[in-house]
Amino acid sequence: MKKNINEEFPIIFSENEKTGKSIQEHLDKFSIIQRENPYSRSSLFHHIQNFIKTQEIKLRASCNRKILRKKKKMYNLIEKTIQKKMSPCYEKAAKVTGKGSFIKMQKILTETIESLKDEMFSEVKDEVLEGFRTLKLYIKDYLESELNKSIELFLLTTNTTLLDVSREIEVLEKLSLAV
Repeated sequence: MKKNINEEFPIIFSENEKTGKSIQEHLDKFSIIQRENPYSRSSLFHHIQNFIKTQEIKLRASCNRKILRKKKKMYNLIEKTIQKKMSPCYEKAAKVTGKGSFIKMQKILTETIESLKDEMFSEVKDEVLEGFRTLKLYIKDYLESELNKSIELFLLTTNTTLLDVSREIEVLEKLSLAV
């Protein structure tokens, strides 16, 4: 189990390599600033974009630290699940004493591992997949809420009037309902 996970985790949690599956790669691609912005010539929008880009960089760094902690938790799920499943077997093997006890303990452990390996693998797989689902939602929610806070802070601290885009928002909402 660990061998397979040790092959996949570096691909998914790679910080430097381009794997196409790396969380870091996808996080680096994330930006709410569109490259082709017709308003980017405006000084106001230039400052807004710079502010948002700076906030995105800070959020990515913070998010990376949080992802690392969650990665460690997911990785440790393997050992915890196996220990939990094997605990009764360990207790049973620990009670064996006398001549040939080592061989008997080995047999108990081997038989238990053999009988529980599919169940343990399935349980670990489910827990790790749930960890990935939770991580994905966490990243989305974290970035969304923190960027909203940053934008609100920016709007509160600047004394500017922005374009009225309410009509465009209504059109987008109608289009999203039609889909």
